Amino acid sequence: MRPNNLDPVNMSHFTYLREKNLLVTEISDLPKGAIARLYPDACDVGLAVRSPRSGQVVTFAQARVLRHPSGHVEEGDLIGWVFEPVGRIPAHIAALRIHVFND
Repeated sequence: MRPNNLDPVNMSHFTYLREKNLLVTEISDLPKGAIARLYPDACDVGLAVRSPRSGQVVTFAQARVLRHPSGHVEEGDLIGWVFEPVGRIPAHIAALRIHVFND
């Protein structure tokens, strides 16, 4: 399946937590439309991130939803989303994750 062309988001929209190999941001800090459908014939969503240093673009797919630890499924308990890299990626990026928090 061929992915859609996503407009890459610059890394400046994220904070990198080196000790956790994690990029974090709030949904309101991302450009409008940054999270979009990855494939024209599927409902998977994701985002593309561009490194300002190398120019490399990596695509990430939504892997799971973060919910409040109470476990209750009630309105407002959505904390955010976790994204994992997809496609052909260098080994040093394979473990990188993105947490987008619902603010």
